[in-house]
Amino acid sequence: MTWIYAAVAVAMAGLAVLAFTAARVLSAARGLSREVERAHNRIAAQERTLRAQIADNCRRGDETTRVAAYDRA
Repeated sequence: MTWIYAAVAVAMAGLAVLAFTAARVLSAARGLSREVERAHNRIAAQERTLRAQIADNCRRGDETTRVAAYDRA
């Protein structure tokens, strides 16, 4: 009978370790999600700025025509 109690205690200790590890993984995943969202917002803001600059250049006629390497004399 003592062996049964010991086995249950070891199983519960193992489950506690798994629960603690799962909580740490979920916490890290939430932190990573927030970090990815912040990076996305920074990139989106810079993309809007760049697109606005490109649109301004096109409206003013400052757009340069690129010449491919094989077209160069």
